[in-house]
Amino acid sequence: MRTLTPEQVSSQIDNPDFHRDFLSKLQVRNLSQVDISTGISRGGLPLQYLGKKQVQSLNSKEVGANIGNASFRRDFLAQDQVIALSLDSLRLGVKHGDFPLKHLSDAQRKWLTQAQGEGGGVKSSYLIERLGEIRQKPDFGAIEKFVQSTTFSSSKKPNIYFVFFDTLRPDLALQYGDTFKSFYEDNYSFQRAYGAGNATVYSTFSLFHAVPASVTYHSVPDKLDDVRKYGSGYLKILKKLGYQINVYGYYWGCVSRSEPTGYGWERFLTSFFGWNASLIDRCSRDLELDKKFDKDQDEITVDEMERILPKTITEDHGRFTVISLYNNHNPYKWGALARVDPSYGPKIMTSEKGHIRGYRQSVQSSELNFKRVLNLIKSLPGGEDSIVVLFSDHGECLKEHGGEVGHGGTPFKERIRTILSFHFGKRSNFHGVQSDDHFASTTDIFPTLFDFLDIQPAMKGPWISGRSLISGVRTSVVSAQASQSNPTRKMILENKKYKAWINVDEGDFYHSSSFKFEKLTDPNDNPIPDANNICLSKSDDECRKTLMSEFHDAIEDIYPHAAR
Repeated sequence: MRTLTPEQVSSQIDNPDFHRDFLSKLQVRNLSQVDISTGISRGGLPLQYLGKKQVQSLNSKEVGANIGNASFRRDFLAQDQVIALSLDSLRLGVKHGDFPLKHLSDAQRKWLTQAQGEGGGVKSSYLIERLGEIRQKPDFGAIEKFVQSTTFSSSKKPNIYFVFFDTLRPDLALQYGDTFKSFYEDNYSFQRAYGAGNATVYSTFSLFHAVPASVTYHSVPDKLDDVRKYGSGYLKILKKLGYQINVYGYYWGCVSRSEPTGYGWERFLTSFFGWNASLIDRCSRDLELDKKFDKDQDEITVDEMERILPKTITEDHGRFTVISLYNNHNPYKWGALARVDPSYGPKIMTSEKGHIRGYRQSVQSSELNFKRVLNLIKSLPGGEDSIVVLFSDHGECLKEHGGEVGHGGTPFKERIRTILSFHFGKRSNFHGVQSDDHFASTTDIFPTLFDFLDIQPAMKGPWISGRSLISGVRTSVVSAQASQSNPTRKMILENKKYKAWINVDEGDFYHSSSFKFEKLTDPNDNPIPDANNICLSKSDDECRKTLMSEFHDAIEDIYPHAAR
């Protein structure tokens, strides 16, 4: 069947014994309008292969008969075809999605709204094409070759501290934490900081590799022969510059097993710290400390840091320290608060009752722990001249949207906004809260740090999308929705005015040149009135150009050549 010429296919299309469903995409695309109509009437035609012009050549009866077919490209329909649909066919088309709702007549839109309830499922949902190939997943081999074959230089080598709070919402941190608020206001901070995704694996992978979260899972090699390629290129460069890397905190200790397999958390950590945690200095000599951190109590983490860091940080340069604190992750804990006032009761929130109270108390507890961490850093060599990066990976819903709690799921603002603040040393000129026109992502943390340190040459490659927040203003950002698919396809693009909810087109993800624009809201997740919808009633091409203009930086993160 695949060897038949277009002429042979055309001559057999009416044959009842002809297996039209075996036709290739090329053969279907060569069918004439007459052959397509015949093929459709006879059945078995692979409708997903029809081109836009072929779909638009169908008569209203043929369109109506196939509108509910899962393989039918409804998004290719022309305005006159949509307007000619019966009300039943129209409702069926909307139900099955991929429908060019911008073509609806006022009467059709009104009928759908009345028939299906307020909103009626009537939203802009059409394909935005011609964006170029999606950004490549990281090539660990190329990164390794670049790092090993390059001599790096930097005029500054201050001690660096990454203070990471899992699941910390910036609004509540600044509301309930005086230490958070003063640090945020005094240093280089971002009002519009976002996690690269609404779950830990997305944002942390994006942090250590400066890539969009869309490539997270597929970027972790699944063959043991590939383990030499593991590890963050940014950490490898710091090691070549002479930095010692130490890690403290629950869930972030060394992975010392000889053969962690699959896609579990232990295997995932190797993509940050290397096989057998080869990039971490502390893990190779203090395994007993990890056992204590495994008890999942931030207070124990800080207790041990106060004991061991004065012995570890003996110079004012050359130390990179990752501090991971976990109280704000469900089940919420507030051990530090209970130490101050025992009336706060149990440290662990296990029931749904009091969920909001539990999270707020965990934030207050984290504020007390952060204060101890800052006081400890100030007391160590290098003190206030050290770099301290305060950040979180994602936020948390606390029933602001119906009964939704936790993270993952729908990427509401409470789940994707994060706290991000850089202390570049007391003599740095980079300080103060940046305008809310300045966006930031977890992908930007290492590029910003390396820019400040003037590390040469810069890490480059087609897989890197993070950018320095010192060298230029980011005006929009992309964040991924947690998903079981590999990789995730659901994302949001956000700027100061709009939040576009998109779905990367089906097919080969890494060669996709399009996405489906599903709906538009404001940054606070409120619907946009039709009159202000940037794509409603516009052609696909006009919508594409508008989106490219509004979300230039965010789209550039996914499709690196799209806006050039």
